Amino acid sequence: PKLLQAKQAADLHSPGFNQRMVAEVMKDGFLERHVPGIRALYKGQRDAMLEALSREPRTLVFYEAPHRILEAVADLAAAFGATRELVIARELTKKFETYHRGTAAEVLAHFQSHPPKGEIVLLVHAPE
Repeated sequence: PKLLQAKQAADLHSPGFNQRMVAEVMKDGFLERHVPGIRALYKGQRDAMLEALSREPRTLVFYEAPHRILEAVADLAAAFGATRELVIARELTKKFETYHRGTAAEVLAHFQSHPPKGEIVLLVHAPE
């Protein structure tokens, strides 16, 4: 109920919507921790976090800026393996909402030739 209220109260097209939604989800106990973006952390922190998350049995969700997405996917490929499945969701809840799915290597190759724009949500499939 609180999640639905937050969604209804928020302007779905505002840049901060995802962050407000995450705050509500965390407050209600549905999410254990939130990392604002893989590349937002210093290298040592990022490497330690990715090492710890590499064995996480659940799907991982990250928010990343479009200008940092190539480096973020490269970091994930290095930490989790190039064959780990990813989904890049762009501009969620907006007119130009798109999804790109593939292995870390495939997603990296795609976005090297098609630089993304807008808000990015990066989903990482749980390990097999």
